[in-house]
Amino acid sequence: ESLPTEFIGIGVVLNSEGKVLIDQRFDEALLGGMWEFPGGKQEPEENIKETIVRELREELAIEVEVGDLLISLDHSYSHKKLHFVVHLCKWISGDPVALESQQCRWVKPNELDQYPFPAANSKMISALHNYLQTHKSIFI
Repeated sequence: ESLPTEFIGIGVVLNSEGKVLIDQRFDEALLGGMWEFPGGKQEPEENIKETIVRELREELAIEVEVGDLLISLDHSYSHKKLHFVVHLCKWISGDPVALESQQCRWVKPNELDQYPFPAANSKMISALHNYLQTHKSIFI
């Protein structure tokens, strides 16, 4: 019997300084206290880029422009499978507010390893580093 699959749109948001936006999960949540790239579950009739724009608006009150696909990956739990679709995003407007998390902050990509991330996020971080090495001037 196959597990239900949820599609999750994730935004790796970069600002004009080249910093990336991360947020920290509530302590009482699953993987509590860990940091992650913002995003959420795709709704019916929504393409994944629309999911990312909506989720970042709902979670952080920011507007972004969704850019290149960074990575997509599957992560299986005992009761469901998650398919993460991770896009680079350009921050357009709004000061991020942690509406659905403990806190959020802009960090330099090379500082990401100082924060505890869930396992699925480590591949996203590696993909980001690889991307930035090959596209040095992406948002300038």
